[in-house]
Amino acid sequence: MVYLGVSFLCGTLLFFLLLEHRYQFITTAVIYTAAFFMGFLISSIAGIFLKDSALHDPICISLHALALFITSLFVSHNNPVIKLYLVMLSLSNYAFAALFIELTLGMLPFSTAGVFSAVYSVLITVFIHLLSGLCLYRYFHYFSDRFLSGFEVIMLLMQLIPFVFCWGYLDFIFKAHFHAGRMLMAALTYLFVIFCFRSVYYAAKFRERTAMQAAHEKLIETESAMIFDMLGYIRELDTETKENEYALDSISIMMLDGQNENVAEHITRRKTKHQNSRLLERFHDNPYVNAVLAVNAAAAQALDIDFECNVDFEGCVLKLSECCIIINELLKKACADAHEYNGQRRIRFTVAATPETITFESIYTAVLPEDEKWTLKGKSMSEVLSYFFDDNTDYTPYALANTEDIVERYSGSLNIAGTDEFTIIRAVINL
Repeated sequence: MVYLGVSFLCGTLLFFLLLEHRYQFITTAVIYTAAFFMGFLISSIAGIFLKDSALHDPICISLHALALFITSLFVSHNNPVIKLYLVMLSLSNYAFAALFIELTLGMLPFSTAGVFSAVYSVLITVFIHLLSGLCLYRYFHYFSDRFLSGFEVIMLLMQLIPFVFCWGYLDFIFKAHFHAGRMLMAALTYLFVIFCFRSVYYAAKFRERTAMQAAHEKLIETESAMIFDMLGYIRELDTETKENEYALDSISIMMLDGQNENVAEHITRRKTKHQNSRLLERFHDNPYVNAVLAVNAAAAQALDIDFECNVDFEGCVLKLSECCIIINELLKKACADAHEYNGQRRIRFTVAATPETITFESIYTAVLPEDEKWTLKGKSMSEVLSYFFDDNTDYTPYALANTEDIVERYSGSLNIAGTDEFTIIRAVINL
């Protein structure tokens, strides 16, 4: 025996949890609560006029599910076929639960009348709906904005098979033990449908990861070209500076012969200005790494930020382009955050390599933003479910997206911590 009220509640929760809704969590909950009671009222009125006991429960379940279906047309983004599938799933879950409870209670070696059978019936009904919901959750939310497809139509028709088997309309297939045959065929159909849904979901995720990997490789190439341009700019500036120095030296000698002290002093100031440019400092022996460090050091100097670095790549087998991208992103992030700091601005950047790991660490004056406390207010249904079911990831600024990808590829770690005055970003890559 399956209680209709429990099935109504579980069916409502399937619509509420699996579909992608237009409104916020609390608003959606209120709407589906009203739909639950409306469907319950309609089913109760219809049940009064149904004399055939065999059709009473399926029709009541169908009417309640149709009330939820009509509600979902105005509340959720999903296409109508997926919503019809949930109607069919509610019917199939009810029929499967009824058959399973009847068979298992009949096999127990003791009396199951009374409270035990009631509690057992409720638990099995909730478990079957919960299991089906968990198996389908990711597909429903991942493809929530997808228009109807042939695959979903086929799955809708396939979901009709467990209901037909459990209700005994295909008993002529089995010569004996038709109850066991019903259960077996319904269970196999459930497994096949869930397998198809999850296979499509993971195939789509695989294609998404492949596309993201291709985009990442393209981005690496673009960043590498930018770093190469940095090196070219510095070399060009270095050449130009040498030419200017030569010209200024020549002019200085001529002006000195004419005893023109003002011109000589002006030339001296210009030479001093070129010498003080951080673009021309030597931070590292590798010209590409030096170009990245020099450009960011010059940017820090322009923002009145005290910049120091100590970079040691000895024994590092990490790709040079990936090293340059990590250094560039960490320093850009540090310059941008330190510029907003009120007080003495400082950046200390270090890279240390060992045979097992390479550590990039940026310490700079900035206040780390406080973590936003998670609440239901303003959240949609999908955001609430993602909080409970999806993998939680640490906060990573968008400016460090490429660094995070590189760190993940090498099974490393990217941590952001802070004090009242300093923020520390540490990227550790396992070699």
